[in-house]
Amino acid sequence: MHIYNRIWTWLVKDHRRQMLIAQLVLQVVIAAWGSGVPTLLHAALTISLALLAYMGKLEERDTMCEGPHPYIPVVQVVKTELVYEVLDQVVENVLHFSKVTTWTISDMLEFAAQVKSAWNDNIRPNQSTDCALTKIRVTDLTTETSAAIEYVTGLPLIGAIGNGVENGAQTVATKFITAGRGRSHRGRAYNVGMPDNTVTNNRITDAYAQDLTDGWNQFRADILGGTQEAIQVIVSLCQGKAWLEEGEAYAVIDSSTDVWVDSQRRRLHGRGM
Repeated sequence: MHIYNRIWTWLVKDHRRQMLIAQLVLQVVIAAWGSGVPTLLHAALTISLALLAYMGKLEERDTMCEGPHPYIPVVQVVKTELVYEVLDQVVENVLHFSKVTTWTISDMLEFAAQVKSAWNDNIRPNQSTDCALTKIRVTDLTTETSAAIEYVTGLPLIGAIGNGVENGAQTVATKFITAGRGRSHRGRAYNVGMPDNTVTNNRITDAYAQDLTDGWNQFRADILGGTQEAIQVIVSLCQGKAWLEEGEAYAVIDSSTDVWVDSQRRRLHGRGM
């Protein structure tokens, strides 16, 4: 019965999409064990072994940490929030940037102005006029009490494409690529304000996908070329299912955009984004 004990141990973890499958298999196994029917027992055992193999693959992929932890510093890295209003909802893109010297408040204000300029030149041209960038928040992650600023000069700014915005629950993701591999070395942004004329049969056009990718790549390059010489990074607070004492930052070197539309229920109108 150790196989079934392993299934039950896995079951109580929060893999909810597999919950009903595992419960069903357990019911079949218990029925077969009680009835002594060899064929049914063999079928149940086969299903159980297949499920165990699938569980093993999931465990290999699941490198995320759970539970509370002390504040994890990320030295000389700022969290940068692009805050939008779309369909009367507030939505954000959260990015991270690093530089070789300490962030001062003056640095952060200058950096935010550069972010706005890079956004205006590279991200705004791909957004609907129904989307507005309303503020930019910059938070130094070096310590729990490091400085934070909110930048609103010259904002709000609306997107540049006259078509209406696609349903608030639908968008496409642009992946941020580093030189490393694995979940800790990857990041992404869900593109805000996607115009409705860019989607056909749940897919964006190849041209629009390339525009998004090129926009994010040039956005990153423009900020690196600014006076703060800030590098876009992916921040990792967890390695091997264990919280780190100090966060790690990996430089973004490229981007790519998935052409297939993603959907999230929490982004529906009235639920926030």
